[in-house]
Amino acid sequence: MQEKIKKILPSFATLSFYTNGQIGPIYEAKSRKGSFIIKTTKAPSCFFELEAKQLQELQKHKLNTPRVFYVNKKFLILEKIENSAIFNEMQAAKEIAKLHSINNEKFGFDYNTLLASFMQENTYSSDFCTFFINQRLKPMFEIANKKVSFSFEMKKAFLKLLEIAPKFCKETITPSLIHGDLWSGNIIFNQKGLFFIDPALYFADKEVELSFIAFFHTFSNNFFREYQKYHKLGSNFWEEKIYFYQLYPILVHIALYGTSYLSSFKNNLSKLLK
Repeated sequence: MQEKIKKILPSFATLSFYTNGQIGPIYEAKSRKGSFIIKTTKAPSCFFELEAKQLQELQKHKLNTPRVFYVNKKFLILEKIENSAIFNEMQAAKEIAKLHSINNEKFGFDYNTLLASFMQENTYSSDFCTFFINQRLKPMFEIANKKVSFSFEMKKAFLKLLEIAPKFCKETITPSLIHGDLWSGNIIFNQKGLFFIDPALYFADKEVELSFIAFFHTFSNNFFREYQKYHKLGSNFWEEKIYFYQLYPILVHIALYGTSYLSSFKNNLSKLLK
């Protein structure tokens, strides 16, 4: 790999382990021209090409992301963005609201995207509740079930929830571009502003993103107050919709990590079915 990197980055000097990613180790390369992040995988796939394509999509809309230097099926070389460690919630609200202001006629995306190591189907739909049930909740429930084997009672509760799901999406929803995996690890702040990394893009109800943010405590209530200067929240967001939309990332985490997220899934189902 080092020989390949030297051809792409002629001034490349050192290569060191950085962290483990979802599909393989991540390295940092240093050179006279700066530092680079190199994502790798032992099993060639389309994952890195999809990531690069999405980063470039965000750049087209004047949103900050690391520059892509090279991509193939085995590794991805990105500009390394240094983190200032100053988490600016007001700036985050403004930039995320800017992202959510990118609209479309339908829900979905031009191509399928990835959340963690799971492929997300993004076939366009004119109804978001139908899209969310058929292309997010149902497929991920099946994947998570293979990991933990849900009880009969939990399967029954989930099916009951799907029957009443349209009531959670009763207000008019505009298809908005969302990052799709917006937790603190996928946001970088420095002197140039906020940078988005590791996107899982699609056009959705923007409150899907806000529900994800709330579940992982990415920001405080100050963020939500500032965000509402740009986009108002639905009348049923805090009472119902947040728990409905959180089911998807909870199922993803059950599929990844097992039973530790089962209580969250059960609690959200209980709140929605009461």
